[in-house]
Amino acid sequence: MARIREQKIAREAASLWNPFVALAWKFAATASLALLVMVTYAFSHADQVQPETASLSVTQTAVHDIFSPVPAGQPDTRSEAILMVTEPTYANR
Repeated sequence: MARIREQKIAREAASLWNPFVALAWKFAATASLALLVMVTYAFSHADQVQPETASLSVTQTAVHDIFSPVPAGQPDTRSEAILMVTEPTYANR
């Protein structure tokens, strides 16, 4: 019985996967410890008020002007609509 147990232990010790299993256990332990530290930090600092971030006071038209040319207004007549479509420089007028 003792000889069988010794052979089983020797076979398990010589296994190819033992280093990988040991590394996986170390990684899992480190990750769980890091998660515990982060959760503890988050809960301990949850009661502190976060400073407000400065908001940008940029209007929608200013953002529109930065990224695209000035849009042409609605044409008053049908002929202006045709001019707007056919002439490439109509919007620059």
